[in-house]
Amino acid sequence: MVYPVDPTAVRCGGPFLVGDFLLQCLCIGYLIKQGGSGITPKNWRKRWFVLKDGTVYYYKTPYDDAALGYFTLHGYMIMPPQPGKRMHNKFGFKIFRDGYRTFYLCAESAEDMKRWMNALSLASIQYQDH
Repeated sequence: MVYPVDPTAVRCGGPFLVGDFLLQCLCIGYLIKQGGSGITPKNWRKRWFVLKDGTVYYYKTPYDDAALGYFTLHGYMIMPPQPGKRMHNKFGFKIFRDGYRTFYLCAESAEDMKRWMNALSLASIQYQDH
């Protein structure tokens, strides 16, 4: 079964139809990502995320052809942020690996946060040997 995508909702367990594009992936939807690095400010931006084959891709919108960025989950852990970490909202979590960039993300609801954390955790375990 193919699921048409409502860009306002998080969906897990595809395949999904985004416009005319069939996407076989584990989880898709909007998250709010902390951007910035040493030089640029650490701002929060809403991005469209796609979890596929142990890799997380993020786009400005669901209809963009090119990802703004991506990272593989190999070796990463998905967990709540450390106490005192300023997050965009209370539905935040981090994707962490020693010696690598830490990604801070926020969902728009507790349910979406649980969906994403579960899907990302499962994917990081499934693709450890890839």
